[in-house]
Amino acid sequence: MIESVALLCILTISIIEVISLSLIKGRTVNYLLSILSFFAILIFAVFSNSPLLFLLFLFFSSYRILNLMRGAKQYSVNLQGMIINSSIRLNIVLVILVLFLYNNFYRYLFSIKLLLIYISAVTLLLLVINIFTRLNILNAKHTHKPIHYYDKDLPTVSVLIPARNETNDLESCLLSLVKSDYPKLEIIVLDDCSLSKKTSQIIKNFAHNGVRFLQGQVPENDWLPKNFAYEQLLEQANGEIIIFCGVDVRFETHTIRSLIDIYKTEKYSMISVIPKNTYDKADAGSLFYQPLRYAFEISFPRYWLKRPPILSTCWIVEKEFLIKNGSFKSIRHKVSPESYVSRQVLLSKLKYKLLKSDRTIGLESYKSSYEQKQTAIRTYYPKLHRRLDLVSIITLTEFALFILPTISLILSISLLYTPLIVLSLVSIILQLIYYNQLIDLTFDRRIIRYRFLVLFAFILDIYLYNLSMYLYEFKQVYWKERNICLPVLNYNFNFPSTNSERKY
Repeated sequence: MIESVALLCILTISIIEVISLSLIKGRTVNYLLSILSFFAILIFAVFSNSPLLFLLFLFFSSYRILNLMRGAKQYSVNLQGMIINSSIRLNIVLVILVLFLYNNFYRYLFSIKLLLIYISAVTLLLLVINIFTRLNILNAKHTHKPIHYYDKDLPTVSVLIPARNETNDLESCLLSLVKSDYPKLEIIVLDDCSLSKKTSQIIKNFAHNGVRFLQGQVPENDWLPKNFAYEQLLEQANGEIIIFCGVDVRFETHTIRSLIDIYKTEKYSMISVIPKNTYDKADAGSLFYQPLRYAFEISFPRYWLKRPPILSTCWIVEKEFLIKNGSFKSIRHKVSPESYVSRQVLLSKLKYKLLKSDRTIGLESYKSSYEQKQTAIRTYYPKLHRRLDLVSIITLTEFALFILPTISLILSISLLYTPLIVLSLVSIILQLIYYNQLIDLTFDRRIIRYRFLVLFAFILDIYLYNLSMYLYEFKQVYWKERNICLPVLNYNFNFPSTNSERKY
């Protein structure tokens, strides 16, 4: 009887939360509801007969409280709408868990035989992910020999580079670019309001090589600085084809010509290049962060969803297409503007390609582990559209796929349950195959070390997703010494004012 009353209280609290968020405006209600949710956890802890079910309840309730607390921290009508949507989704999960407890169905959910079924499902899912990853990697390779065009038939190309507080990387990048054999090349580098004069001086030192210097302007509050830099560069570009790249990129003499030959031969409207990443043996973190960032892009049938895989390291697009689709003004708040452009390419029924660099292309990149980590923090949460419920789902999914099989193996060995031992080992082997595909794609060389640390890698990935969420919602996120939270978070608060913005 007491247990039934407790469960009824929890269901009532869930209903009160959704109704209150919908009807009552202001920060105070979010604060009070978060306290109420905390007491719901205590009630469940006292009357739950299943520790595992309680852990699941605690897991989703934690995101539920964080969802409410972001409304207590700051209030906006549109933010409140996001909070309500996340609250509804998270409460649906909690109600299902409560019903499991009420019907004693949970007693059948956590037996050793059902764990075997869970691991079977995980194994099957890992197999599917491996297949899609392999297909996407094969699709990223250029297998057809491109036409080598005469100089007169080549389009004009503008390489556009935003730079802020740069030193050796910028100089190395420009040294590699000015050696290019492309005949119709324009190089423009923007000094994005650097805090010292060293960046502008490096750019000006290459003036005799034809590199154009552009002094950047301070962005308005609703612009991400990088996007504003892109917009300023685009306005000054004269090329028919635009190549955006970071200062961490290194070009071979033939790189641009090879890319344009492929671009014209296959009649692409946009290409995003996967560089050959180099690494410092003393900087072990770089061996983890970059493959994890590729995982989200390369492991799913994204072309089917019209959301193709994309990388910001180096991407090529027609200037006319970019301007026709609103340039960067329509996506001033977008952390990954190139993802919007690539989606518009597919929606326009044009050709897009994620292209893996090889010897014939010769594009390389290097970022330190610190830079890789900061990039992950900057992009992970906006990529999920600021949805805490999606963060919780990704956390739980990665736990199930990459951590649960190891726990299952340890448990099955202790119980000497052979079928579960075998299936857990198969899952772990599939994990290793998958992770090694990501490493081979990222570094394009044999790296023996760290290939077996897939468990650690995905624990790190879970941490980064949740850290990105926490910093965006409750602290600050910096890119090049500038807080980017305001334009990113305000994207959700402002309604689009132009047709180009409405498309996004």
